Amino acid sequence: MEELHRLQRENRLKCPVSVQEAIVKVLEAKAISDKLEFLQETRKKLVGFSFSNTGLTSSIELKDASGKSFKNSNSGTVQLVNRYHGT
Repeated sequence: MEELHRLQRENRLKCPVSVQEAIVKVLEAKAISDKLEFLQETRKKLVGFSFSNTGLTSSIELKDASGKSFKNSNSGTVQLVNRYHGT
């Protein structure tokens, strides 16, 4: 609660935002919202995920409902996925 009051006080001290600045912020928020919606819809269409590790090489593969697939064996990408998913 104290944090909320501090933020409210800080907001009162700031200069008022111009209409143009407010419009820009709304458009930026809309763009972020659109990207999130696209990612959520894309995630729903994802039907397959595989992670393979032969000891010498590792790879990931994603497949969607339309049969499109994405394969990647870049070590940095594979490590990031591995760390994120804990496999």
